[in-house]
Amino acid sequence: EVVLWNKAMAELSGWQASQIIGQGDRMNAVPFYGEKRLTVPHLILQPNPAFEKRHYMKFRREGDVVHALTFLPTVPQDVAYVSCKTQRLYDRNGVLHSAIHSLHDLTKLRQMEMDLHKLRFIGRLMNDLSETALVLVTKEGISYHNDKAAEILGLGGYKKPTLQDLLAVVDKAANARRCGCGFGGT
Repeated sequence: EVVLWNKAMAELSGWQASQIIGQGDRMNAVPFYGEKRLTVPHLILQPNPAFEKRHYMKFRREGDVVHALTFLPTVPQDVAYVSCKTQRLYDRNGVLHSAIHSLHDLTKLRQMEMDLHKLRFIGRLMNDLSETALVLVTKEGISYHNDKAAEILGLGGYKKPTLQDLLAVVDKAANARRCGCGFGGT
């Protein structure tokens, strides 16, 4: 039975406290999933590993606490990603009484992650189509190169260039400049 529904839950779900407090029979799921179903407060009290794996993006138990990541398909914003933290509550005698559940809306963060992924994809596509050779060198070596760089380095197929490949091209250019015969000349 739902005993507390604060303003943040009302804003996220679109359901007022008066509509949900006192409700049992898995009604707490309806504002978020559009149906009665198990939610993290149910699962912390009565674990169901198959359901947890199938319905939650992440689900981790740490003693009396569960951390979960889920997608809410029927909230007013059309979609929401939330992290949940749920903890078992015991009475003074150590008898399991209920669970307390809090949600943190991660929708904007997830949207930014998806947008960043798209921008990275577009950036790499633009780099690959560019006539400019691009090579990203880190402490660990070459972490990115585009098709033009592979062409200049003389790499065929999908061979990952090495620092030696890059240095060989630099040496070749330096030698060509010294002899005044232009890059690629003899």
